[in-house]
Amino acid sequence: MKDYIQFLLQHWILASLFLFVLLLIILYEIKERISLLKRITPQELIQWINEKNAVVIDLREAQDFSNGHITEAKNLSFSLLKNQPSLLDSYKNKPLIFVTETGEVPLDFIQKLKKTKANDSIPMLLAGGIKAWKNAGLPLVH
Repeated sequence: MKDYIQFLLQHWILASLFLFVLLLIILYEIKERISLLKRITPQELIQWINEKNAVVIDLREAQDFSNGHITEAKNLSFSLLKNQPSLLDSYKNKPLIFVTETGEVPLDFIQKLKKTKANDSIPMLLAGGIKAWKNAGLPLVH
């Protein structure tokens, strides 16, 4: 034990860096576990659609949606859902997967979604958004 203390005192910079990186890893894991939205890959999205009849909600504006979207995705933009969160009520019994351009959603939207409890399951988000979908070589319909 004495050797460990002596080592830490002699190499305090390395020990500090190690503790800092360890703390960052722990905080990242905690953040991911308590996240209000589960992030999924494009391949997982396909599995959810095929196996569990998940509903894909495209949160982009109508013009972006018309330029290309995932097959059978519903276009309900952020602005529309802010004013009418009840639009999600018709999908109450199905898993919801949200899609954006980059895979990010505003925190206030997530909090509002959780308050409305439009769906009993944890809503999911396509990690990387439409850009990840395109990068995976998956098709978009116009």
